[in-house]
Amino acid sequence: MVPQIETSYYRIARGTTLLSYVALLATIGFGAWFYGPAGVAAKLALWLLAIAGLLLVLPGLIRGSKRSYQWLCFILLMYFIWYVQAVFSFGSGDVMPEQVQSMADVLRVSATANELTALAFTIICFCAAMFAARGKQ
Repeated sequence: MVPQIETSYYRIARGTTLLSYVALLATIGFGAWFYGPAGVAAKLALWLLAIAGLLLVLPGLIRGSKRSYQWLCFILLMYFIWYVQAVFSFGSGDVMPEQVQSMADVLRVSATANELTALAFTIICFCAAMFAARGKQ
């Protein structure tokens, strides 16, 4: 077998993938903690259920396996669909940021900001994982 030479864009893509992966886990945890059900056990269960798909590829990502990057891309597509649906469900009937009048309105607007942040980390992680998988070839 021919040894693989790591290119500089692979190292950048791997670092970006891992950084955005951890940021996505943290953003999902933040959403589960502040916008989830009451009780610590329920919040923890919600967070673990929400990140279960991402945890499947964690050992391979740590090793730098090409297949793990590819599977991460497939898994991130589900998260992308979820967050796009959540962001677009903030429709015209909801409160816009300039119309905030109560604490419930603040929570709704900040929940949408959390979903936008998670969507951004999902897109960044997807693109970086694609570059990392390509760099492993």
